[in-house]
Amino acid sequence: PLEGIAVIDASNPQAPQVARIVQSPVGRTQHEALEVNERRGMLVVQIGGLSAQWIEIYDVSSDCRNPVFKGRYDAGSATYHGQKVSDDGMTVYASDTFSQPGRPVLDVIDVSDMTQPKLLKRWDPMEETPPVRHAIHDLDLSSDGTRAYLGAVAPGSWIGTIVAGPPSTRGGPSMVTLDTTDIQERRPNPDLKVVSSVELPNFGHTVRRARIAGRPYIFSSGEAPVVGADNCPWAWGHVLDMSDERNPVPVSEIKLEVNEQSNCPRTGPDDAVYSIHYIGVDDEENTTRVFYTYYTGGLRVFDVRDPANPREVAYYHPPPKEETVLKPVSPFFGDVHKPTWDSVTSDVRYRAGENHIWAVSIANGFQILEGGGVDAG
Repeated sequence: PLEGIAVIDASNPQAPQVARIVQSPVGRTQHEALEVNERRGMLVVQIGGLSAQWIEIYDVSSDCRNPVFKGRYDAGSATYHGQKVSDDGMTVYASDTFSQPGRPVLDVIDVSDMTQPKLLKRWDPMEETPPVRHAIHDLDLSSDGTRAYLGAVAPGSWIGTIVAGPPSTRGGPSMVTLDTTDIQERRPNPDLKVVSSVELPNFGHTVRRARIAGRPYIFSSGEAPVVGADNCPWAWGHVLDMSDERNPVPVSEIKLEVNEQSNCPRTGPDDAVYSIHYIGVDDEENTTRVFYTYYTGGLRVFDVRDPANPREVAYYHPPPKEETVLKPVSPFFGDVHKPTWDSVTSDVRYRAGENHIWAVSIANGFQILEGGGVDAG
């Protein structure tokens, strides 16, 4: 009965309530691909578990507490793991993270008619010149829909080898910029063109666009979701200056002390995962703060007004909660909360008017935090 999309009424921030749980008749809700487009009042969610076969479309324009099913796209096999909806709400970009050789890694789907989603393009980086094999975990889109920023997963980067060795030993990009103008303008036979790619010490688990003091940036981070000393220093964040999109420039790293190799002898035995999972920003067009969910490291807030010198200004560790009803199990490190910590893994939403931060942890569920001392002013 707990499986599905939990619709939470947070109109009273001190007492959020579950309004309903929406379940699909065709499969299990995918845990990392759920997005609402406010412009169209549209909820998009992948169905089928870790690798999803279906994308379902719901109308939430008239009553956000009661999503109304409108349509479903069938990929034909278990394919998707990540997705992004364009700002105008007309296009869904769905990624294949666990792609096998010879299989495209990105599907572009028209959802202008919510009841009849249709495929516009399947993109395979091996068909580019030069061909570069990689999969895609997360992605973001420019506000005008003409660029896609891909979190790339190079061969040999997944699971235990995510942070093993310099990028050159892994043979692939961490972040790729695509020209998606043909898609946005609905040209016939659309072509997605690689604008640039960049290699970083972590694979591209998550990417998020931002604008700081008028300049465009990308926040990219990796993931090492495996407990233990062999995976230390786990995965951390990178700040990329995108002023010249053909030559993205890494300007800084966002790390905790536990992400320093020199501290691995101390942190390795912690039975913990000190990796970033997801990213949120306070304002995509005027970014001053970045919010990271850091597994065992909790929710971390960084002041990024000086992108070359990001500064941690706040953190939150949800208390361990052994009595939680649902005890999810990870294939990588078993029970994903411990007697000493609760894993924060969700995306993050910041509500500027209330100075509220929305996040979810495994044992404590949906939480609303008051920003308090994180005011960047």
